[in-house]
Amino acid sequence: MPNTIIIREYFFLTPTGGTADLSAVEVLKDGTLKELLQSHGNNAGGQNINDAFIQHCHDSFQGEKWKEIFTNITPADAIKMEANFETTKVQIGSMDPDSLMMDVAIPNAICDGIEEKSITLKEESIIHYNDREFMFEPDFVREKLFYTTCNMIYATIQEVLEHEKTKGIKTVILVGGLSESNMVIEILRKKVEEYFPGVKVVVPDSPFKSVLQGAVLYGHDPMIFSSRISRETYGIATNCVFDEAKHDASKKWRNEETEDFWCKDIFSIHVKKGQSVSLLEPQSTRVYTPQYQDQKAVTLPIYSSSNIDPMYTTDEGCKKIGMMEVEMPDTRGGRDRDVEVSMLYGGTQIAVHAKDVTSGNEVNAEIVFGKSSKRR
Repeated sequence: MPNTIIIREYFFLTPTGGTADLSAVEVLKDGTLKELLQSHGNNAGGQNINDAFIQHCHDSFQGEKWKEIFTNITPADAIKMEANFETTKVQIGSMDPDSLMMDVAIPNAICDGIEEKSITLKEESIIHYNDREFMFEPDFVREKLFYTTCNMIYATIQEVLEHEKTKGIKTVILVGGLSESNMVIEILRKKVEEYFPGVKVVVPDSPFKSVLQGAVLYGHDPMIFSSRISRETYGIATNCVFDEAKHDASKKWRNEETEDFWCKDIFSIHVKKGQSVSLLEPQSTRVYTPQYQDQKAVTLPIYSSSNIDPMYTTDEGCKKIGMMEVEMPDTRGGRDRDVEVSMLYGGTQIAVHAKDVTSGNEVNAEIVFGKSSKRR
């Protein structure tokens, strides 16, 4: 179909480590990505299954001797035990019931304690000890170790798929280390396709490597996203005429030159949290003016906020991320002079552009997300 433009919307799920991170994007006809929703996530990654395994080990032994021996095993043995479990859990098949039986090699100190009967399993324990390994029943593996975590992951998937901005999503792509597990794939695929019949669950050939490959591709071309959802609100700290009805009295100050009362620390918003922002396209331009007749420069403190609509730069969640100074040598206009300020996203940074309309002086600042700004 050479004359047909197919736009597919994907929902990426990365259940690795201790979290499941989910991003909803649309693949545009030029191959770039449009982010549909701010990334979602919860504490439901592969580490949850590991933690559940360790907890069940603790719950399966009686007395305090187990805890003493387990606590005193060397860090290397503890890491080896968890790594062994990590490898085994991913290899568990979900179609053949016999393949669900899990065996995990355990440190010698624990084996010796069991064989010497200094530590003993509870009668109702779901763990079995055989040939210096722990063995687990199939139902335990599925229902106790995998179902809880997969249900948490699915709850986040459901939240995103039911959002009004993602109604067109047709595919869920599972990537990351835990996505190599046949059991995880089967559980999530069954749930998604049962409640969202038009949505398919797809897994790449190498789901773990896909995360690394994606990071490398993004590193080479951060502009692969044509638009992003802003993670924070960005703006400029400024002043405005004081309004007794809406402004905090502590913010009130008097301009000795004009004898007017002003409100300080106003958060002048340029980009709102949750706003869809096209990369390299300037957002709305705002105009600022000097406070004094003979003022020869305007200082523009740049702020971000974790809140959508902050009123003051001193509100909780606000932080200063940069500073710009625009020279205004021509003072003939007095206070009636304009400085135009605009912001634009560009990959991993936000650029701030300021211009003195009278003199034509321009200043630019590039702010790398999570780092301090570069002044120019």
